[in-house]
Amino acid sequence: MDVHAVKSAAAYVVMLAFLLAAKGTTAQLCFNASAACASNYLTLSGSGTAFQCCVSFIGYSYTSSSASEGCNPCIGRSSCCLDSSIFIRPAVYGFLNGTTNTGIQLNSITIKQGDPGVPVSFSLLRGTLPNSRSFTITSSNTQLYIPTTLDKLTQFFTPFVIKYTLKVALSNVALETPKMFTLSATLSSSSGNEFTAPLTVTVLPVNILNIQFTDTVYTVVEGTNKSARLLLRRTQSIEQPLQLRVTPLTLAEAEARNITLPADAWKNPSIYPASYAGDRKQFINTPQIVSFTTSGSNEIIPVQIAILDDGIIGPDVQFVCIVELVNQSFASAVNISSPVTLVRIIDNDVAVLGFLTDNTMVTEGQLFNICVAITSPPPQLFLWPLNSSFLIQLTIVPLTAGVRDIGKDNASLAIVGPFNDARRFYCLQLTAVADRVLQGTRSLNLTASLYGVAQPLLTISPNTTTVTIIDSTQIVIGFTQTQYTVTRKDSYVTFNVSILGGATIQGASVGVMFSTGDGTALAGADYDARTQLLVFNNTVTQLPIVVTIKDDGVFKYTDVYFGASLTLQSARGFEHLITLNPHQTNVTIKDDHVLVIGFDPVVYSANVNGDSVAITVKVLQGSLAVPVSIRVFTENGTATSGSDYVATSQSVVFDSSSTNHTVTIQLINKLVSDASKVFSVGLSVETPEAKGRVTLSPSVANVTIVNTNVAVIGFVAGVYSVRKSEGSVSMMVGLLQGQLGAPVTVTFSTYSGTATAGLDFTQTTLPLVFNNTVTQLPIIVTIKDDGVFKYTDVYFGASLTLQSARGFEHLITLNPHQTNVTIKDDHVLVIGFDPVVYSANVNGDSVAITVKDGTATSGSDYVATSQSVVFDSSSTNHTVTIQLINKLVSDASKVFSVGLSVETPEAKGRVTLSPSVANVTIVNTNVAVIGFVAGVYSVRKSEGSVSMMVGLLQGQLGAPVTVTFSTYSGTATAGLDFTQTTLPLVFNNTVTQLPISVTIKDDGVFKYTDVYFGTSLTLQSARGFEHLITLNPHQTNVTIKDDHVLAIGFDPVVYSANVNGDSVAITVKVLQGSLAVPVSIRVFTEDGTATSGSDYVATSQSVVFDSSSTNHTVTIQLINKLVSDASKVFSVGLSVETPEAKGRVTLSPSVANVTIVNTNVAVIGFVAGVYSVRKSEGSVSMMVGLLQGQLGAPVTVTFSTYSGTATGDCVGAVLIYDRE
Repeated sequence: MDVHAVKSAAAYVVMLAFLLAAKGTTAQLCFNASAACASNYLTLSGSGTAFQCCVSFIGYSYTSSSASEGCNPCIGRSSCCLDSSIFIRPAVYGFLNGTTNTGIQLNSITIKQGDPGVPVSFSLLRGTLPNSRSFTITSSNTQLYIPTTLDKLTQFFTPFVIKYTLKVALSNVALETPKMFTLSATLSSSSGNEFTAPLTVTVLPVNILNIQFTDTVYTVVEGTNKSARLLLRRTQSIEQPLQLRVTPLTLAEAEARNITLPADAWKNPSIYPASYAGDRKQFINTPQIVSFTTSGSNEIIPVQIAILDDGIIGPDVQFVCIVELVNQSFASAVNISSPVTLVRIIDNDVAVLGFLTDNTMVTEGQLFNICVAITSPPPQLFLWPLNSSFLIQLTIVPLTAGVRDIGKDNASLAIVGPFNDARRFYCLQLTAVADRVLQGTRSLNLTASLYGVAQPLLTISPNTTTVTIIDSTQIVIGFTQTQYTVTRKDSYVTFNVSILGGATIQGASVGVMFSTGDGTALAGADYDARTQLLVFNNTVTQLPIVVTIKDDGVFKYTDVYFGASLTLQSARGFEHLITLNPHQTNVTIKDDHVLVIGFDPVVYSANVNGDSVAITVKVLQGSLAVPVSIRVFTENGTATSGSDYVATSQSVVFDSSSTNHTVTIQLINKLVSDASKVFSVGLSVETPEAKGRVTLSPSVANVTIVNTNVAVIGFVAGVYSVRKSEGSVSMMVGLLQGQLGAPVTVTFSTYSGTATAGLDFTQTTLPLVFNNTVTQLPIIVTIKDDGVFKYTDVYFGASLTLQSARGFEHLITLNPHQTNVTIKDDHVLVIGFDPVVYSANVNGDSVAITVKDGTATSGSDYVATSQSVVFDSSSTNHTVTIQLINKLVSDASKVFSVGLSVETPEAKGRVTLSPSVANVTIVNTNVAVIGFVAGVYSVRKSEGSVSMMVGLLQGQLGAPVTVTFSTYSGTATAGLDFTQTTLPLVFNNTVTQLPISVTIKDDGVFKYTDVYFGTSLTLQSARGFEHLITLNPHQTNVTIKDDHVLAIGFDPVVYSANVNGDSVAITVKVLQGSLAVPVSIRVFTEDGTATSGSDYVATSQSVVFDSSSTNHTVTIQLINKLVSDASKVFSVGLSVETPEAKGRVTLSPSVANVTIVNTNVAVIGFVAGVYSVRKSEGSVSMMVGLLQGQLGAPVTVTFSTYSGTATGDCVGAVLIYDRE
């Protein structure tokens, strides 16, 4: 605790005491808003870390050293505790100067007439004061003696509460009534009055004012808009109004406040718990302020306490009212002789007992409850403390005479207390009799009478109720059968409908309508429709119905049915008790007519080349009223499906208009000669309902396929020729027309012509067997040779005869059945080329032989030659050499020929020249190379086009060569980055280089990446020597370089931000160019004189620029340490994150500087405004401190003294303050 005492020169004592809760202590400040703390200021007392304090209800605020506390949590509460680390200061009253919490708060004081003076306490609310102040109390009233000026108030470096004690003397004034004086307290300085607050002084007369209630007990009956009227009386006159507070309290609340209760008050909680504890709201307990006026010496004022009707049946309750002074300044002058009075509330609630419902619905055979209940007050308000019991007599009157519907005529119900929440309902259980007789719904009346009531405040209302008994007797009426079966030859069907289940109908009848309905059977055609009303009562329990069946004599193959149904027509009000079950039935009408379907005729014959055969199926007996589907199908015999005929499986439908069907079966003519074959045709019933009902007879038909295909066997050649030197002749006999379905045997034999058997050939006879696989047979006849050259030819003959054909000999023709064989003399002389084809390389210089131009030209491709060679018995082989000419030109291969002719006259016509011609091919092997002159091309987008060159890089061309130039997309896209180009390039012996220009497209947008497209060459034509043309290089790439500039940077580059502005927004934008692809830029901070984590929050953030986002703002948080310091600087930089954009994007300006401007003010000054010292003390201690804010760096202040009225040595000091 720091206590500073200052004594004034005027001999008045001013006591200043303040307590400052030290930061970091663990003690608590406890607030207790008791009556003793009624003053309007805060008093702190205690020692060490234990504190006690009082806070008035007018409210205080507090601040925490951690700056995390909010409003005072003690406002409106009776008590609370706060941690001692909190600095306590009152809420500001009076005046404010800017943001400084400075003002004056004064309490009122009361003195008695004749007192020499009393202390007055007041509080000075202050924050940090910039200069010294003086405090003055003044008054225009001369009846009070007031000092003029107190000592100057010194400053303290922390806010606190100051308490002064001041004596105010009363002059000699005679008073009959209390009188108030208003003073003015002013805090002033050299610059003038700054803060003023009123100070009220009340002076009391010597006489005492008496106040009392007129009665000690007031009685009131509870109810809506009721109130207890209390009277307060004064017996002396007063000179100014006097306010009193009247507070209603329960007895328990009064005893808790140590208030003495009147003698008539009930004080036994076991007998009157609710009244004593006050847990019911039967009166308005809000305190009331009433005032005595200054008129007259005797005054009575009423006090109205609102009384509520709680609706609770219970005992009478009581509460007290106390009266107190509002202004405690009059406490010594006022005597309240009877401050407490008793108010008794008389209970007027009545309990009501009655039936819960006016009508109870119950079904026969069920148990049910007849209940009465206390319907008023509500259950939670029924507080009868005593047990009670009484009896309710129920009288039951049936509405139907002689019927005991619930088995009794009267009943009793006992009601037993206590009447609390657990027992609100009282029920009697009864049974509704189930009599198995259908008689409808009926009602009973029940009347309640009350006997033996223990409490007089009980009525019964309503006292009557009705019981409605719902008839539950179920009557079941239905068909005795759910299915009936008849044939068409039967004439009728009889239905029976009956009451089922054994119940009876009493005094009523039930009408049920019978009616027929079509199913697959039709009314009028298959049966007569019938509708009939069936009436059942207590004597009629079963009724028959007859329905006529009709027969049209026509086969229908299917059974049909019709239905019959029952519908309830009338039941005189109890239709809900009638069940029709089964309410439907069916009648099946079976068809017993005969239908015969079959083939007519059953035997068929068809020529194999007639394509098809028609089979007839018809109705042979009976007639139809419904369609019948018959399947007609084939089955193999000697004839096979797929080989001799097309298998058939076909549906034909017979009905009344279609009784005859023709089915066509396709025959297969293999053009094979063979015997006749047979297959069959069958029938089956398809319609499911007709199976077993339709007779199929005849059900099988046979079909014979007659073969008419002729086969021709003969010699394959009409004439044969053979040389003697061959030794034999081969002849061929074959199946010249048609095919064979079975083996056929033919006999081959030779006979003499000009050639003689045994001399020129060997006599031959052979059997030849032909079938479907053996269609040709060779015959070898031996030729005999005597070795002598002759110039004449001879012949012999050969013939064929039919041996067997397995029954189809009439289909076999032998033609030609005869032929001749000529035997030629083959002693010949043959001379010719060997070999006849030659190939020579163009650079081989020569080839052996040559005579005639072809595609090769003599004199250009070879040297022309014409030369004679002589053959004899010793010289049978000759070689002729022909010279070739190589022009070293790529061209197609060329051909020339070499021929023979007989020069010796005698040999002409007898010497065979064969082969008489030989061909020589001159193969060209000279290779030409065509390709791109450069392997790689590069162009900037802004250039608009790229020039390329294709040339003959090696060799020469003997004919034009066409090469196709074409472009294709790579990372560059045709149409977007370049123009798709395809060109034919024609080279020859004079055109050896050709330029190509490709247009480059420029969209003007920065893309940061280079793209490329490809070009290729393909050989179009070379007139036959394509294999000698090489395209190399045949592909190349063109790189399109993006030469657009993209500049991104800070705009602006210099920023200034106030330290208490929380943050600074940095702008990064595209300063030049536009984008077609996204570019990611990293924005990062770097320390300067400002340090991240201390002065600002370090930031490293990516921002992405694209076509739609060219401007970004990055927010950097600033840190305000609330410290006075110099302005500091940090920088913000940029870097390219997108890998492809690095080196392509210009960052300029790439650095921005941010200056953090410090606006935190620190105040350094003398802790006290005035110091006093005795000469004998030898020195004076003074204190200079940091009164506001914090320091971020050392601050040097020069302290110096100067002479006033005192003269002395000059003292100088340098005071250095830093953040510690």
